[in-house]
Amino acid sequence: MEEEDTYHSLKEIALTRFSSIISDAIIIRGPLNVAKSLRIFFIDNSFLEVWISGKKS
Repeated sequence: MEEEDTYHSLKEIALTRFSSIISDAIIIRGPLNVAKSLRIFFIDNSFLEVWISGKKS
């Protein structure tokens, strides 16, 4: 569930701090409704896909 919280935090940051260049952000979900990435849409119709990878030990 830690990744879910991170995606929500990143989405909120993108939409509030960068609202002049970002039009929307959505969490992409996979099987069992698990968050798998964050897609950030820019005002020029491009987007950035963000994935969280596992921690190295």
